[in-house]
Amino acid sequence: MGVQIGLESHRRKSTGGRVFHDWSRNLLESACALLGPEYELRSEEKIPYVGGLTAKKVDFAILHKEKLRIGVEVNFFTIHGSKPSEIKRAYENVSRNLLGVHVDFVWITDGIGYLKMQRSLTEAFESQLNIYNYNTAQRYLKEDILDFLTGAKFK
Repeated sequence: MGVQIGLESHRRKSTGGRVFHDWSRNLLESACALLGPEYELRSEEKIPYVGGLTAKKVDFAILHKEKLRIGVEVNFFTIHGSKPSEIKRAYENVSRNLLGVHVDFVWITDGIGYLKMQRSLTEAFESQLNIYNYNTAQRYLKEDILDFLTGAKFK
């Protein structure tokens, strides 16, 4: 019985993440649809950088005429702790490397875990240029992607 309860909570951990991932895909698909048929959204795209020796597999990628333009990572945190903080630090490096190959990086992240991580979340918003939570992504992401891909820059 104790093992079942322990595993039960682990099973539920990824439910919010799957829902958030699907929601983010729908948002990105609608942004690509607004842009036109030459724009495409792909899942699980591998982006090479650092002379082609290293690559980052992103959750989503937006391509224009088969050229990768934006890599998107999506994370939903139900608990606070070191994992969200470590991901924030890693994404700073990923963003810098992707810019080196002319690909912009977008991070969509949210979750109740951030309620106890105000300092880490503030640092993420200061260090990551294109970061969105659920509300800001819903309100601004499509417009920001349109602006970026049609000539304006992200934040």
